[in-house]
Order: sequence, then C-alpha cells, then structure tokens
Amino acid sequence: MGYGIQVEMLPLTDNGIVKTRNHLQWLEARKNIEKEPFGSSNSTANGVIIECPGLNDVLFNRGKSCQYHPGNVTFKGMLESRKDKHLISNQTAKKELAWEVIKKVEANNGRFLYWDKSGWWVEFRDRSEIRHKVATSLRDFNKQMRAKENLRTTKSSTLAFQGQDGKKRKRGIRSDERASSSLCNVFDCNPCTNSDNEAL
Repeated sequence: MGYGIQVEMLPLTDNGIVKTRNHLQWLEARKNIEKEPFGSSNSTANGVIIECPGLNDVLFNRGKSCQYHPGNVTFKGMLESRKDKHLISNQTAKKELAWEVIKKVEANNGRFLYWDKSGWWVEFRDRSEIRHKVATSLRDFNKQMRAKENLRTTKSSTLAFQGQDGKKRKRGIRSDERASSSLCNVFDCNPCTNSDNEAL
C-alpha cells in the first residue's frame, strides 16, 4: 500500500529498502525551526534556515544537483548576458558587474543560499561573500564558454593518435623492427639470421 503515493515514486534502493536520509534531514530541520519561539526568525549559528528554496533563489552547492533549479537557470542567463562585458573589464568593472547581478537577483525577490552540512539550506549573511561567489561564478562561466569554443575550433586528425594503444614502448625502435620481434615471440623461434634464410 502506497498511501496515495505512486509505487514508482517511493524512494527505494535496488534491494527494495526505503531511503530515509532526506526525510530524517527534513525532520531535523523542522525540529530546529519549531524550537524557536513563535514569530522569531528560524536561525542557527550558521544563519537563517530555509526549509524550501524559492523559484528565484540562487543555490550554491557542489555537484550538478542544483543546475536545473529555476533560480539557477535565470542566474546562468544573467551570467551569459554579461559574458562579453566581463571579458573586456578590469577588476573594478568586474566587481561592479557582480553587484549588478546581485541587485537583479534581489529585485526578483531571490536569495543566495548554500547547503549546510546539518541538512538544510541557509541564506548567506555576508554581502562580500555573496559578491565573491557571484564574481567566481562569472569567471568560471567564462572559462567554460572558452573551453567549449576551443573544442569547436580545434582541428583534430586521427593521425595524431596513430600507434597509441596504451602500451609503453622503448624509444628508438622502428615499427618494422617491432613487428618482426613480435612475430618471433609469438612463434617462439630463435632470432632470425641470414643462415636461417639460406636454409629455406
């Protein structure tokens, strides 16, 4: 019985065991939120606990788990629209670009969140840390775009990879010598000499 939840949607391992880690993290977050007196901000030593990120929030977390969050998609669009300007800017202008992006996210009622090890989202408190994260995101986005452009423009040829089968070889051995020595090893014969050839 799934209690209204489709069987395919139940979080199960390959062995059929129910995964409970996310649920336990959610329970811990709820306990911390409910510990606070009514009407106060739900905060910990690290910052304000966010139970569920909003659509306009920008999430900073390692890995690709946040890549498709709507706020991150919008944020990536902002970075892309400022790519060319960022490339020709000096350090002062790059800082201004970062502040411009921050103001635009905040104008859309977005926040900058990070994943706390305790198991919930926390809002950044320090404005300079937010600026540093956005500036780093601008730099990394430009590096990724340049890498993609280099892949498209690089001319490659299969000749460059000829003879690279992963085996280490001694330097100075020509390919025809290598072929004859490998034949002798396969047939387990004595090294070929002129007297052998005359006997044939």
